[in-house]
Amino acid sequence: MQSQTLSGLSDRLLRAGVAHRHVRRYIRELRDHYEDALHEELAKGLDRRLAEQAAWARVGSEEELVRSVLAQPALRSTAARFPALVFGAAPVLIWFASLALSLAALGAFFETYEPARLTSWALRSGYALCLVYVRLLPVLLGAVLLIVSARQRTRLFWPIVGTAIVALIGGTTTVHLTLGSTPDVWQLGLNSALLPLIFPSVAALGKPDGFVLAGGVVRAASMLGIAGTLYVIWRTRQSHSSMVIG
Repeated sequence: MQSQTLSGLSDRLLRAGVAHRHVRRYIRELRDHYEDALHEELAKGLDRRLAEQAAWARVGSEEELVRSVLAQPALRSTAARFPALVFGAAPVLIWFASLALSLAALGAFFETYEPARLTSWALRSGYALCLVYVRLLPVLLGAVLLIVSARQRTRLFWPIVGTAIVALIGGTTTVHLTLGSTPDVWQLGLNSALLPLIFPSVAALGKPDGFVLAGGVVRAASMLGIAGTLYVIWRTRQSHSSMVIG
């Protein structure tokens, strides 16, 4: 069975919404079945070309193989059935869940020590962790969304939407660390320039600041661009790998 035939079959199944893991296992089983059939045909004395044709006929036509898989709805991926949930809502929930875990971890760490015993190194480490969370995590999460979408052959609309939302939330969030004149005077926190605009009636969020929000949007666009660049690099490497294998 020629590699391009298997590749074409795999691509059709993925585009039809079959989960990547099921497609990979199915292609592996077909390849093994084909190799067994080919060895049997060669053992009958057929030349290589005729043996390959006979083995392929025993496996079945591409249309028959596709129909047999698509007849099993359980093999469809969750992303294909609910793209808005998987690529749109889930990344935002993951981002906020990781925020809660990060703040809980930092809170537990800081409560272990008296304020006066916290060194500037510990406070700056907490600041760096928050900065990684609001600047690096959205980029990595966005790149993963785009790559998973490409592997599953789903449309890029919802992955781009999910990536843009997370980048916007992270880009419009700032981390501030204030160290006082004494070790027990310090402040570490997160501020959002987006939330006051969405919830203007909540006084605790402060007043909307258009200038700060504009800066956050620019950061979000840069983060989205970096995530897209990582995705393009991955696609390029995948294309080169396919050319080498082919």
